Amino acid sequence: TVAGHTSGALTAALLAPLAQKGAATMSFHPMQTFSQNAASTFEGVYFGLEGDPEAIRLGYKVAGDLGGLPLTIASEAKTRYHLAASMASNLFVGLVGMACDVLASTGVDPSETMRILDPLIYQTSRNMAEKGPAQALTGPAARGDLRTIRDHLEALSIHFPHYRPAYLALVDRTIEQATEAGRLSAEKVRQLVQALQASTRHSD
Repeated sequence: TVAGHTSGALTAALLAPLAQKGAATMSFHPMQTFSQNAASTFEGVYFGLEGDPEAIRLGYKVAGDLGGLPLTIASEAKTRYHLAASMASNLFVGLVGMACDVLASTGVDPSETMRILDPLIYQTSRNMAEKGPAQALTGPAARGDLRTIRDHLEALSIHFPHYRPAYLALVDRTIEQATEAGRLSAEKVRQLVQALQASTRHSD
């Protein structure tokens, strides 16, 4: 007997009572979002498989039968696997929600903000899928545009001060990505990092 559960965060150890009775156990998690009343497909979706080798072998077959792709995850890495999925989906929704709030503050009808941002979000996602995040990066961090970043921080201080910490953390990471892609000189990186550190101290 093979038993599995579909939690992304929990390991096959959740099924220990069944394992004690002789079942091979696994966690079988589709890395896909399933929002209410929204159609989803397993075609091309990766399934995180963790647990007993016998169960995982069946998991590979089931994932393939559903049109998906199997991905074996070590038990000790399961939380980090789920964290990556959560950041790419759940926290991304939070980030886009923040962008919608900022856009609505300019006078745009709040009900239209998602429609306006959607083509940008879609193309950014396609660019990342084709090139990887670092090579797909555009915007002020990729250009080393310190003035624009400072203007953004000032606007946040006035209108959305509670979003500043998230913005600072994300800009810090995009500077790293721009550096990885060879887009910024060492001097420009130094200037940007110093400016962000000063801004962080000021906000504290």
